[in-house]
Amino acid sequence: MTFRKSKVMGIDWSLAEKTRQLQFDDCLVSLTNFTFVRFAHLRLQHCQVREVSFMDADCSGAIFGGTDFEKCTFLRTNLTGADFQKARNYEIDISNSIIIPE
Repeated sequence: MTFRKSKVMGIDWSLAEKTRQLQFDDCLVSLTNFTFVRFAHLRLQHCQVREVSFMDADCSGAIFGGTDFEKCTFLRTNLTGADFQKARNYEIDISNSIIIPE
């Protein structure tokens, strides 16, 4: 499922059973829940991401390039091989997350 230049607000993606790949390009994503989500290669590129939870999510191989993560929660998140090039305002608890560059 791909969103381009969209506002995506208030969605609990942990309830979306059939969606396995998500892509957001130049979107506003806010008040959204990715907790426990296991999507292959999530892409949030050049987005404004506000107050979003990535707790216990599998974001391995994710592309977060150019994205602004204001007030987002990364805790116990698998970020193996995730690309944060030119991303900003993110805070990751490295003692409680998996961060291994590929």
